[in-house]
Amino acid sequence: MTEEEMERKMGFILTQQESFSDHLLEITGKLHELTEKQNRLQERQEKFQEQQEKLQEQQGKFQEQGDLMMKGIVGLSALMGDLSRKHEELAEAQKHTDERLDALINSQIRSDEGLARLATKQTELTEQQKLTEASLKDLIVTVDRYIRESRNGARKK
Repeated sequence: MTEEEMERKMGFILTQQESFSDHLLEITGKLHELTEKQNRLQERQEKFQEQQEKLQEQQGKFQEQGDLMMKGIVGLSALMGDLSRKHEELAEAQKHTDERLDALINSQIRSDEGLARLATKQTELTEQQKLTEASLKDLIVTVDRYIRESRNGARKK
């Protein structure tokens, strides 16, 4: 091989080596970019994982709160049933009380009517007593006059 061919081949190899070196630098730069992107992606994935764990915790808390609310609703429902029964019992007791009160009112009305009749009778009796007293006075006066006249008549003889 001649020197000229050798120089051409060496020039070719150097050109190829430069091109290879440029490609290698370009690939290294792209590899570095990919590494940075992968690191950012890894960070995002870790943040996403943390957020997902927080969401799962919140979901668990919401589930617990939902369970507590359901227990509360069941308890309130039972209380409402008890309250409804107590309300019915109270209504029945009120009805019974109303009936007894009506009977008491009716009894009071009859008592008032009886007292009114008694007061009327007492007034009539008082009037009759006055008449009796007046008649008795008249009788006393008459008997007294009769006795005096009888005594006076016996003295005159």
